[in-house]
Amino acid sequence: MKISFFVNKSIKFRLVIILLIIVLTIIFGLGVSMYNQQVIAKEFNRFISNNTSMNLLSMEIKRAEESLEKYLRSRNMNDWFDYNTSNIRITHTLGGIRSEIGDDNKNLFYFRTLSNMHELQQELAEELIGYEELKPEVYSKISYLRTLYSFMDKQAQELAISYLELSSSQYSEILERSQENTNRIFAVILTFSTMAIMLSVILTLDITSTLSRLSSSARQLSHGNFDVPDIKSSNYEELNTLATAFNNMKKDIKSYIHELHEKVEIELQLNEEKLNNIEKSKLLKEAQLLTLQMQMNPHFLFNTLNMISRMAMFEDNATTIKLIEAISEIVRYNLENKGKVVPLEKELDVVRAYTYIQEMRYQDRMSLSLNINGDVSHVTIPPMILQPIVENAVKHGLRDTNKDGMISIDVNNIQGYVTISVTDNGVGIAPGDLENILAGNPSEDKSDSRTSIGIVNVKNRLELHFEQQNLFDIKSSPGQGTTVTIKVPLEGEVLTDA
Repeated sequence: MKISFFVNKSIKFRLVIILLIIVLTIIFGLGVSMYNQQVIAKEFNRFISNNTSMNLLSMEIKRAEESLEKYLRSRNMNDWFDYNTSNIRITHTLGGIRSEIGDDNKNLFYFRTLSNMHELQQELAEELIGYEELKPEVYSKISYLRTLYSFMDKQAQELAISYLELSSSQYSEILERSQENTNRIFAVILTFSTMAIMLSVILTLDITSTLSRLSSSARQLSHGNFDVPDIKSSNYEELNTLATAFNNMKKDIKSYIHELHEKVEIELQLNEEKLNNIEKSKLLKEAQLLTLQMQMNPHFLFNTLNMISRMAMFEDNATTIKLIEAISEIVRYNLENKGKVVPLEKELDVVRAYTYIQEMRYQDRMSLSLNINGDVSHVTIPPMILQPIVENAVKHGLRDTNKDGMISIDVNNIQGYVTISVTDNGVGIAPGDLENILAGNPSEDKSDSRTSIGIVNVKNRLELHFEQQNLFDIKSSPGQGTTVTIKVPLEGEVLTDA
């Protein structure tokens, strides 16, 4: 049951309306009841007054008769005055009775008869007053007048009895109407009281239902369920305000938690980037350290310097100068490049310098080729990527073998990325060691530990820098040589496993 008048109204307004309905119903019932009581009392008093007047009418007729006889005997003016006074009272009473008897035929008959006899007795009284002596005809009229007064008294009594019956009937009707009005009033009071009770029950149930929904939503919210549906609007201003405040609070909390999550994710990303940068820096320093260790290795420096001295003795100065420039370029590259990336061409220049030194060192025992296919001028890579791989190829290409070592470096610019392959024909890598290197674990063999660490360093730095896992690959079989392949993604490209 919904009343449009109550829609979007406050609880206070509804309670006031219900209270007004109850109060006005009670006031209306009391007012109508008091009015009925007043009407009944007024009618009762009127009936009593009229009946009293009619009963006095008979007394006034007798008093007029007595006063007239006294006057006729004594001719005393006081008696005449009393007679006239009684006549006036009789006339006045008859005038008041006429409006009370209404259209009742029986009462009208008695009234008219009594009125005519009253006029007739007044006429006879005036005739008798005109006689100074009591003659026989006078006695006859006096006798007739007495008889007339007797009829008048009888008619007055009959009129009083008839009016009493009429007034009793009218009073009964008034009582019946009053009872009917009382019943109607009771029905109205009962109807409005029932409506007020129903409105109170509806109001209570509606408020309780809304508060239950709000309590359930608040309970879910307290348990961390921030996806609880919004509280729907109700028909009450106070509860609407409370629901709106709850919905806004839930949205603010949810937004705040979302912002916290975003901040946490951003902080995690920043921390991850910091860790990556730290790892990259660590690996770069490790690569630089390994390269410097290689360069500062007394055997390496002794062989290089010994070779330079022999060249200076037996060959021309151009070869010596080229060797010095090669080793200077390697040292300078290690000292100057501490950044995140370097041009691929610059890295290849260092590789050329290193391979030139190795070619001069081993002479006819090894051959090395560097092939570049395509434009790589725009390609950048982390520093110290190729030198450890080439060093490993030179070392394994000439170790434990009587055949001439062959090393080739192939650079290819394929659509989307650049591949760099370093191939040797050396002894190869044992399957167990190959798995460790690909898994990022250095070799436990002390003779190979430095080179293995360098290879693992290259693999890890590539994956950290380009944020991909498929950039480094080694193909090797024992006695068949080794091929190390690096994939360098170009800008905006993401490599997939072949």
